[in-house]
Amino acid sequence: MDGQSDISFTKDEEMNLEFPVYEKDGAVLFFGRQKYQCLYDDLTIGEGSLYTWITCGSAFDSSGNKRDTKTIALVKLENQYLMNSVELLIHGEEEERIMKNSVLHLYEDSIVVYEPIGNSLVRSVIPINEVTLVEMGELKYSYDYLVECVNPQETRKEEIKKEKIVLDEPWYHFYLGNKYEFNEKSILYWCKSGYIVESGDRTYLLDSDPIYVTNQDNIILPKDYVLVQPNQYCVNRLPQYTKMTVDESIVFFERDNQKKVYGDVFLFDGKQKYILCSPSTLTIGKEEYELSALSYVNMENELQVEFYDYRTKEYRKVFRNGRSVQLHIFDSILVNVDKATMTRKNKAEELLMSDPSILPDIP
Repeated sequence: MDGQSDISFTKDEEMNLEFPVYEKDGAVLFFGRQKYQCLYDDLTIGEGSLYTWITCGSAFDSSGNKRDTKTIALVKLENQYLMNSVELLIHGEEEERIMKNSVLHLYEDSIVVYEPIGNSLVRSVIPINEVTLVEMGELKYSYDYLVECVNPQETRKEEIKKEKIVLDEPWYHFYLGNKYEFNEKSILYWCKSGYIVESGDRTYLLDSDPIYVTNQDNIILPKDYVLVQPNQYCVNRLPQYTKMTVDESIVFFERDNQKKVYGDVFLFDGKQKYILCSPSTLTIGKEEYELSALSYVNMENELQVEFYDYRTKEYRKVFRNGRSVQLHIFDSILVNVDKATMTRKNKAEELLMSDPSILPDIP
């Protein structure tokens, strides 16, 4: 606790009309003339009604009738402060509980909390990291997703974000040279850096590393990728949580029960990772490595290259020692992995797009 706050609703002080009134020893919030919005536990937003009493996630009128059938998790005031109508559990560096009817302000790296204790609000600060989850009742979200729902951006592309994904089938992926296997139910929560994986007692960040579904010839993309179609001189955004399957030279992309078919393409995460959709040759200096479709190459840093061959299930790291790193694709395209450029047969070199979010979605 940081101590007593400068925000106070005690009876002995002048009432601050920007905030609701605490009633019944702080158990009930009364909204008389205050304008506010309700953020329900499914993180949809609704307009609040005046002369309303809110307690334990429910809103009532003066006759005691419920105004809404949905559970109100948070109330957003006109002054941009939030108040939680239900207890919140923050899963971050440590597990923290926020008692109901507290006043909150959400920052990128912390939550400033004013909890009603006695006749005052007592201030504390809860640190936030990139894998912080927020639990409200039976529902749980990433902190990033909560912030986006509280403060929606006009440029936000709603359709590309899935706040929660459940994987029942076994899967694996590679991270920092290690293979991680998941044989039990996993829940993936969207965040700005990718997805937060929660499986058993494990919680960590999944960046752009592809998810390989065990015993199935497909992968799932945890982040947006650039879909490069060299022969069509076209690049598009391939939204996160797209499932990719390759059948010989035909590539199938599936998302939300919609399937799209492409040929002669490859994927780039905008930074250093390439996913192959057809057999290709990786060269590091004079050394050659044959890679199958669904393999990936990652320019981890300037010193070494990591790659995974899906056909042989072999993962390797190779030191560059100053050598060039290239991918030979379709017999006509040369990708300069170390430069993030693409060269055609006519020697024309093109810079690959570094930000999938600015591209149009795949048609």
